[in-house]
Amino acid sequence: MALATTTTSTSTSTSRVRAEHEQSTFSIRTKFRGAQSSDGMAQPVLLYLYQNGGTGFIARDAVPRNVDWVDQWKVFLSRTASEHGGQTDKSGTKRVFSRILIGGPGTARTETYLVVGR
Repeated sequence: MALATTTTSTSTSTSRVRAEHEQSTFSIRTKFRGAQSSDGMAQPVLLYLYQNGGTGFIARDAVPRNVDWVDQWKVFLSRTASEHGGQTDKSGTKRVFSRILIGGPGTARTETYLVVGR
């Protein structure tokens, strides 16, 4: 992936461009909730999102971007560790990411998660 760099009057904004790219992998906003069931969907996609339960469904033709990624294996990471980030747990391990998920074929994610491999 080539990373574009934009120059503003105050600074170079490489991290902003990178963040915009990562957020727009599927262009599904964090506040999107998806359907609770795939009933009635011709080609349902399991959607990893930030909500109680953590998943929902979206019709394949409703995925705005990179639909071809839906059928590939993917690795999703949460953006940051929100609970006890950087603190050592009982086993002596420091948590960096709250969640690491393997998304099989037929999955997508909201911008809550980063796609770090496919």
